[in-house]
Amino acid sequence: MSLVQTMKNTIRNISQNPTEAVAQAEQRIVELQADREQKLIDAEGDYLEAIAAIDEQIRTLQASVVVHRDRIAAQAVKRARQERKRLEDEKTAFIAEVKKLIPRRQASAARIDAASKEAASAFAELAATDDAIFLNWPEVMPRIDSLGYLRAMRIDVLSPSRKQKMMAGLVREIVNRGPFNIAEEVEKRGRELVNELDGRTDEAAA
Repeated sequence: MSLVQTMKNTIRNISQNPTEAVAQAEQRIVELQADREQKLIDAEGDYLEAIAAIDEQIRTLQASVVVHRDRIAAQAVKRARQERKRLEDEKTAFIAEVKKLIPRRQASAARIDAASKEAASAFAELAATDDAIFLNWPEVMPRIDSLGYLRAMRIDVLSPSRKQKMMAGLVREIVNRGPFNIAEEVEKRGRELVNELDGRTDEAAA
């Protein structure tokens, strides 16, 4: 009988799962070694053939353990390789998505800058026309004292006064703090972000 056939016969009932197969084969080896020892003790006459058969089974099982352990190691390497590829693919996809979003973020920042400049211009014109109406009130008109509440600058979000310890009107606060140059700063941070992502990808690949 060939070695391959002997191995097949010996390991026929061993699991196809390599981890389980190792445990089962090692347990069977222990049983065969105990059986061998018992036959050596109890044998009468010619016992060489029986012991040789047991030894052949033990060697076959030991060889199968080596093969199963090699398979376990190979599968572990394969899983590790697949996991590295998955992580690299995930990283690459994320960086690509970030690079797609940066121009949209930049455009949004530019819109804010444009809107804040437009708001400042509109606010200045609103304040000037408001003053033109109420500061040049002619004497021929009725007294203005009772009409001051109708000034545009009395609207809460435009007013310079603070009410209940709150900040001055929101629109006035925005106008006073501008221009913001948000787009310039966002563009700078976008370049730095891309450089950081590309740099870390290069480090991981090294």
